[in-house]
Amino acid sequence: MRLLVPRKGFKLEGKIRGIYVLHKKKKGRDKYEVVYIGRSEANVGSRLHDHSRSKKLRRKWDHFSVYEVHNNISDEEIRELETFILFIYRKDPRVNPENDLKSSKKFWAIKRVPLGS
Repeated sequence: MRLLVPRKGFKLEGKIRGIYVLHKKKKGRDKYEVVYIGRSEANVGSRLHDHSRSKKLRRKWDHFSVYEVHNNISDEEIRELETFILFIYRKDPRVNPENDLKSSKKFWAIKRVPLGS
C-alpha cells in the first residue's frame, strides 16, 4: 500500500530523514505518475517546501510519499538508497522522473553475478 499525501496544506512534524517521491494525479483517474524522487539527510519537509516553490517542479506534482529511515542509517546510505530507487525506475515507461540517475561509486561497483554461479 502506498500512502499518498496531498501537497496542499501539508505539514510534516519534526525533522524526517529519508526518501520522498513527488506524484502527479492523472486527470479523472485514481492513478498517480512519479514525477521526482529525492532524498534528505536532514529534513524532508524542508525539501518538499523547496519543491513547492521551485519553478521547475511546483506545477508538476500534487501529492507526495515519504519513506523515513531509522537514525542508525548514515547520510551516505540514504544517498545509496536514492540511487537504487532511481536505478529501478530508470527504464519504467509508466513514470517520468524529472531527476537524472546520479552516479554512485559503491552502487556501480556491485558486480552482476550470473545465475547458477
